[in-house]
Amino acid sequence: MDCDLIDPGYSGSTFTWCNGWAPEKRVWQRLDRVLINHNWMNLFDSTNVDHLIRTVSDHFPILTMANSFQRNHVKYFKFLDLWTEEDDFKDVVNQAWSMDVQGSPMWRFHLKLKNTCRKLSEWSRNTVGNIFYHVSNLERQVCEVEKLILNDNSENNRSLLNQTNALLIRAYKKEEAYWKQKSGIQWFV
Repeated sequence: MDCDLIDPGYSGSTFTWCNGWAPEKRVWQRLDRVLINHNWMNLFDSTNVDHLIRTVSDHFPILTMANSFQRNHVKYFKFLDLWTEEDDFKDVVNQAWSMDVQGSPMWRFHLKLKNTCRKLSEWSRNTVGNIFYHVSNLERQVCEVEKLILNDNSENNRSLLNQTNALLIRAYKKEEAYWKQKSGIQWFV
């Protein structure tokens, strides 16, 4: 208590030590403990302590697992092959790569590559968007237009259905290209 330490509790056996003597002289105690402080509690959302099964030692092994759900994941750049099919892809790459930078040749290469990755990520987020959401949205639109055609089979509605189907097929192709790349499968012609 003087050190402001806290026992986080445990699961498993109540005791962590046994002298292993004959039953009439056997002693069981909780000698080993895990203690944490407030800094630990701020770093980790939960701490689980398990007293495991004693095998060869007279002490029970203690397994401590600390979990933090507030991790800051590093998001790495991933080039998507489907971007190359977009009309303005080359313009984005040319614009990003033509940025004027100073330094040694390797440093300039590094900065140009970093700038291109950043620009492609922004462009993809703003132009390509979430391909999975786009597919489900277009599927919903096709269903709505088909329901509309049941009531009014006009030329305008059929044309709208054809346009929406064409967009859906294009979105399916983007999704398929994504999964092909993600799976790492080599497709042969």
